[in-house]
Amino acid sequence: MEEYIVQPGDTLYSIARLFEVTTGRLRALNPEIGGTGAIFVGQTLHIPGDGELVRPTIEVNGYTYPVYTPDQWRIIFPYLTYLSIFGHEIRPGGMLTVPGSASPTMAARQAGVAPLLVVTNTVEGVYSGELLHGILSDPQAQQTLIDNSIAVAQAYGYYGVNFGFEQILPEDYAPYASFLGMAANRLHTLGLIIVASIRLVIVLGNPPPLVEALFLYNSILDRFIITPGDLTCAEGPAPIDIVQEGLDAVARYVSGPKILLGIPNCCYEWEVPYPPNGGYRALSSEQADAAIRLAGAYPETDPYTQMTFFRIPGEGSEQSVIMCDSTHSLQVMELVKIYNLGGVSFRTLNLFNLASYQAVSVRNHIRKVLP
Repeated sequence: MEEYIVQPGDTLYSIARLFEVTTGRLRALNPEIGGTGAIFVGQTLHIPGDGELVRPTIEVNGYTYPVYTPDQWRIIFPYLTYLSIFGHEIRPGGMLTVPGSASPTMAARQAGVAPLLVVTNTVEGVYSGELLHGILSDPQAQQTLIDNSIAVAQAYGYYGVNFGFEQILPEDYAPYASFLGMAANRLHTLGLIIVASIRLVIVLGNPPPLVEALFLYNSILDRFIITPGDLTCAEGPAPIDIVQEGLDAVARYVSGPKILLGIPNCCYEWEVPYPPNGGYRALSSEQADAAIRLAGAYPETDPYTQMTFFRIPGEGSEQSVIMCDSTHSLQVMELVKIYNLGGVSFRTLNLFNLASYQAVSVRNHIRKVLP
């Protein structure tokens, strides 16, 4: 057992990452922390002498639209366990749309990457809880959706189905779990896996129906993806503490090795000083890379988010900062190790540069589930 004196700027989450333990272990050894996680400067905390189990072998999922060229696929495939392919949207009655591009399932399998069929409740790219509600309210529509998902998965050689229903009405959490249970029974019988995702912002809201459903998700799903991108992309760069808070909530109910923690893919630019109330300008990864190269900027570490940023000089004393959430990858990897998670999930592949995948592979061996 060790002791640690809380320093200015410390949080419960940053201390947990520093000593590579979960916040749960810190709370158990320091009951005075309480449920709020509040600590104060000068406080003495008991720290376990050994870190959590290191997990050098992880799984990596990557979401994509089937738009890459063969050469681009060959560059990325070595860094992936699963390739989750967008394109099939649900429609009333349990029907599925047909994507306009050919599926790269064969190319993925030849490279040892397991392709997953992504089924979404989107209409022209916008998630719809009402659309999913209609399916979950109709037993026949649910069976039709499962039948159609299986038919597509078998026809194109998918390894499993990833249900990406990221907009779910609160009253549908339990019915959705029931639907996943029915789908899992069918998929597992056919040798297919079942995956689902949840948005970080929903977890942070922690509605009671979701807590009840998480128990069921744990027993049903083969993999469970937490996606923080909707929070960070909508409101600017998020402190890694917020991501860890959401992970804490899920890890109470879902087994760590089943969880793949999402790495968001947004880039921002803002003028110095840091604007806490907004004022961000969204950039594509290509725009960010071009600006960084043009300025010859060097990476620095932001004390607020612990993310890497680049200082871009302007005229006179004017400066701006460019930060990309893809640089969250190293912080996310710390959480994967501390919580013994199954791995990470990139979304979406064409919005990350090669260095993002290399940063993960340097620290971990990437598991391949195909022979």
